[in-house]
Amino acid sequence: MSHGLAIVFCDDANPVVELDAVVAAIRQRWPNAALSDLEPGEALGLSLDAVPFVLGAIPAPVPWGDLKEVCVESMFWPEAEETLRGHKSHVLITAADDAAPLPRSETLTKLVTATLDAVPQATGVYWSDAEMVIAPRVFRDFAVQVMPDGPPILLWIKMCLGRSPEGGSAGYTQGLAAFGQRELETLNADEEAEVLLERFCMISEHLINDGEIADGEIVESRDGREIRAIHGQSSYGQQAPVIRLEYR
Repeated sequence: MSHGLAIVFCDDANPVVELDAVVAAIRQRWPNAALSDLEPGEALGLSLDAVPFVLGAIPAPVPWGDLKEVCVESMFWPEAEETLRGHKSHVLITAADDAAPLPRSETLTKLVTATLDAVPQATGVYWSDAEMVIAPRVFRDFAVQVMPDGPPILLWIKMCLGRSPEGGSAGYTQGLAAFGQRELETLNADEEAEVLLERFCMISEHLINDGEIADGEIVESRDGREIRAIHGQSSYGQQAPVIRLEYR
């Protein structure tokens, strides 16, 4: 699977992406970013912090059949379906697939933010590695305010949360595979969804920054309760092995 792809949706039928405007936005927000290999043309190419990118403005919408389910599943942007259903065009942003996962995601986040700044008709972002849509304001805020201190987890990892039949919380992640890590799952967490969300975010950041968690490792032990990370097959239909959080 190819990683490092994002889409910026636009309301304009013929979006204009000026490379100079994108570069200016990058330099304004990240003055120390290294920019090179600017190659204007039908597809706009540049290298940002040594990661090559190509931007292409496409004067057609993404087929709604490909996008509808992603919008319906958007937990943190309930207006996604209404906002994106009528988009008229999109800007495709792709990174070199051989770039290391963390710098690739960081630089892609910067470039998407700069594209949002440079394209006033932008209405939303699709982050391919997590199959997730994000509102422009939220994307900018996380990129500018959160990323300087660590991975903007909620831009990179989709959190799918709900209630278990037993009355606890349940859910899984999507997006950690882009960093070479197992996705997280739990079937019946004895904590509220908000706490489970924080736990998923914390463990995701650890996996991205520090690598794998061992099979059977205790991720929390408090008040006689243990939460263990168990390696195994997905209970939610994901193809690759996952880390399942078991509450004991």
